[in-house]
Amino acid sequence: MFSCGRFALQVLLRQPAVRSFSRTPAQHTVIVERWWEVPLSKEGSPPRLYPRRHRVYKLVEDTKHAPKEKMKLILTQTVEKLGGRGDTVFVKKSIGRNKLLAQGLAVYPSPENKQMFAEELKLLREGQPDQRVQTRTGQMTVELLKRSNLKVIKTFSDDFQLTKEVVCRQFEKKLGIVVPPHVLSLPFEPIKELGEYWCDITVNGKDTVRVPLSLLPYEDQSAVHQKHRKLLMAEDDSQADAEEDDATLTTVSDAPEAEDGKDSTTTVQTQQGSTSPPTGN
Repeated sequence: MFSCGRFALQVLLRQPAVRSFSRTPAQHTVIVERWWEVPLSKEGSPPRLYPRRHRVYKLVEDTKHAPKEKMKLILTQTVEKLGGRGDTVFVKKSIGRNKLLAQGLAVYPSPENKQMFAEELKLLREGQPDQRVQTRTGQMTVELLKRSNLKVIKTFSDDFQLTKEVVCRQFEKKLGIVVPPHVLSLPFEPIKELGEYWCDITVNGKDTVRVPLSLLPYEDQSAVHQKHRKLLMAEDDSQADAEEDDATLTTVSDAPEAEDGKDSTTTVQTQQGSTSPPTGN
């Protein structure tokens, strides 16, 4: 029985050890070179190495601390904070494999894919308006215009007119959007009366967005005017408080007189009631 157990132990020891991949440490490449150069040896004989000299190495490169290379891809759809369709981006390999390629948002930059997107870009620039595709910047501009509302304050001059040039300047000044005059359309021109209007803006000759437009009356925004306005409001408030205090004092002062009049009337009635006509006795 002892011999059987010994044989089984020998068989187990002869089997190679199985290593778990989950516990395997990450392998990195380290590039080194000898500190001292090895002298040439004769043909057919091994080089003569000195332990204290030729086994001393210096580090040249450690791939563990080297910057990781990014993946180059071409987007097939608009991805937020990355780009639009046809744009070439560089992303981390994990994001490229697990998100962009897996969800069909990007493809590899192969020669066929590059040619396909180059033809799309040429069609976008030179094709007919109905065949064009809106760019990513154009889509962002359209979304911004849909949320915009332009308010124009009328100037002090009586000859003020709201024209395309004025509206374009107001778009750039208040909303930060550069609108060329040839892509802007007003309901009628020029606009002189105060009120609510609208204007149409065509983005890249593809999408047209209608933006609300308001023409407001003139307001002096200078510091002197604002200070004078605050003083007038303070004077009005103090005058209203004074009038309210006077009304309260008048009501309080009238109350004792009314009570005195009431008491005197009651006294007279009591005295008259106590005086009785003389009897026949």
